[in-house]
Amino acid sequence: MTNKLSKRAKAKKAFEIHQQLIQLGHSVQRAFILIGKYLYQIQKDNLFKYLGEGGYDTFNSYLASPELEISRRQAFYLMKIYKIYCKKFGVPIKQMEGAKLSSLKETLPVVSEENYEDWLEKSKVLSLSDIRIEIKKESTGIDPTKCRHKWIKKIYWECEKCGERQWGPMKPNE
Repeated sequence: MTNKLSKRAKAKKAFEIHQQLIQLGHSVQRAFILIGKYLYQIQKDNLFKYLGEGGYDTFNSYLASPELEISRRQAFYLMKIYKIYCKKFGVPIKQMEGAKLSSLKETLPVVSEENYEDWLEKSKVLSLSDIRIEIKKESTGIDPTKCRHKWIKKIYWECEKCGERQWGPMKPNE
């Protein structure tokens, strides 16, 4: 009997911790969207020239500053996500909560005025691999999970029909 109570108590504790992790994850994602917003403002208005001792000559030098130290690549992705979803399509930052940054980043080439709400929702509920499948469906019209691949060799193997990629020296099984 005590074993069952112990298991129940552990399950309850595990669930509570899991819920806290989910909430923290949402907070982190929201913080990254805000970082994108503030970086956008600093770059757009050249505010980096007024920061530090004597200002920074370039936005890139500002990004590399010791107190910020954010990679140029990450900064530009965060700003682009903010610019597209929040500025261009008017999505409030609060509504972005729950969307995974990696998924949002993947949607940038295909997101539009007509489909941004769908991509935002998919970024909240689908895994990154499922987002990539959905993007391939959108961009090629072919479901890569049902494609009868016709592989061509590049640095990787790529299906010339649906764009599915596989790495390795050997041609994937068809």
